Amino acid sequence: MEPAIACLYAPDEETGPRGTGFAISPDLALTAFHCIGNRSSGEIQFTKVRFQFRNDIALEAEYIAGNPKADFALLRFSTPLPSDLRPIGLASGVIERSQYRAIGFPVGYGGENGPDRFTVQGTVTDSKARFNDGSPALQLLCLESLAELSLHGLSGAPVLVATRQGESAIGLVRWNRPRDSDDRFATGATMFACPIATIIEQVPDIRPLVHEISPIAELATFPFPKAKDVDGYDLLRVALSEQVDRFRTQGKRPPYVPRAKDAELDAALRRSFFVLITGPSKAGKTRAAYELLLRNLPESAVVNPLKPESIRELIKQLEVLSDRPASLVLWLDDIERFLFTGRLTVIDLNQLSRIPGATIIGTLRNEAWQRLRQSTGENQERDSKSRPPTTEEISRAAREIFARATTVTLDDEMTADEKAAAQKLYPNLKFSKGLGESFIAGPELKALFDRSKNSIRSVVQAACDWARAGMLKPIEHDDLAALFETYYKEAEPLWDSSPQEFQDALREARQPIVRYSAMLIPMDLGDGKECAG
Repeated sequence: MEPAIACLYAPDEETGPRGTGFAISPDLALTAFHCIGNRSSGEIQFTKVRFQFRNDIALEAEYIAGNPKADFALLRFSTPLPSDLRPIGLASGVIERSQYRAIGFPVGYGGENGPDRFTVQGTVTDSKARFNDGSPALQLLCLESLAELSLHGLSGAPVLVATRQGESAIGLVRWNRPRDSDDRFATGATMFACPIATIIEQVPDIRPLVHEISPIAELATFPFPKAKDVDGYDLLRVALSEQVDRFRTQGKRPPYVPRAKDAELDAALRRSFFVLITGPSKAGKTRAAYELLLRNLPESAVVNPLKPESIRELIKQLEVLSDRPASLVLWLDDIERFLFTGRLTVIDLNQLSRIPGATIIGTLRNEAWQRLRQSTGENQERDSKSRPPTTEEISRAAREIFARATTVTLDDEMTADEKAAAQKLYPNLKFSKGLGESFIAGPELKALFDRSKNSIRSVVQAACDWARAGMLKPIEHDDLAALFETYYKEAEPLWDSSPQEFQDALREARQPIVRYSAMLIPMDLGDGKECAG
């Protein structure tokens, strides 16, 4: 869809193009005040102007608000914007050194056979610039001006940056200081823009059209949600399962199976600013951490990092955030993601600990714990910009961080009380020894079965059909081998099975996906015969 950016003309057209304007909704548009009036006197010269869009679309718009000092004008279209033109999104807040582009209509560029509009680009060099009259501005480096493109006619153009909501305008072009030697070109390849934040301060009615940009927004989910409002499955990486989905489709939070370590976790959070939950894969660490958050800090803001490699920058931004929440939780699920990058060190933890009301809740798999602790050598001094951290350096940093945490370990095998509570809350679910594994393993095993080659599918199907036929005793090795031949012949009619193929398929089917779950489980009935179930 074409962005709704237009060349401005006065009604009589005798004065030629007046600059650039852009639609911000189906009925509203922005441009620079000096495109329709006199900044010095504040006089409005053209209360109505024509917006000439691409594809010969023209709309008349009338001035309704503005400020000559800040150099912006808000206009209303006489008829709604056509559906094939896309209004320009607005954003307040600016990240310095970010890249921008501005689309407009420099006067005379290319002549009669030239392009119908032109795009300039560059970098936001100062988000807090200010003119001598006190009006705020964005200072922009313009690469095309550096190469001696005249910017006359670009006034009123949107200054566009990439955001998570798509490309949005953070300002509108207002002025550049002309060179003394040639007033067609900007001094220092620099131009200035009126910030969108300034416009919404003076015209609050358009605030619903604006979303916030912050350096934090590029590093973490922002604005920070409160713990009580967080969807732990979408935002915090709590594992999904068929049981979970049944409750979520009804708009309910799946019941939590209380863990034997919950009281210990609550006590750890009361006395420590950093709680680390460790345990085997699928032990239920993330759900336990989520419930710990809900029980103890429901009103706290949850800081959920988007990029593990940017964790250090996120902590720096939290330190200087002007409207920082009084209580916040840095959520480090699978903390090894942040440690293996070499970007999270005890120095960063110390920084965070100095932020009033800050807490860390993290989880760590046992396997990752062992990998991170494996090196005990001395750390060598290094220039962090010259090379990535070594395994030894990452290992030392991890050990220092673990020493700062209050660690609580979850077992993957349920206690008797946990199993009783689980069966009461989920009566239709068959539980294995592990709690988290019981929820997750079924779908994962089904997906693994579906992706397996025919020999593996045949041996699993033979064992399953044995049980479905009402056989009370698990199938013995020789019976399974005989059935395997029948199932394999059906799956691969042109191939003959072999004893080796059966043994290979049986071995693969017994490979656990987690500690207690595999497609087939070997069983010993005490009579020395090998069985499977």
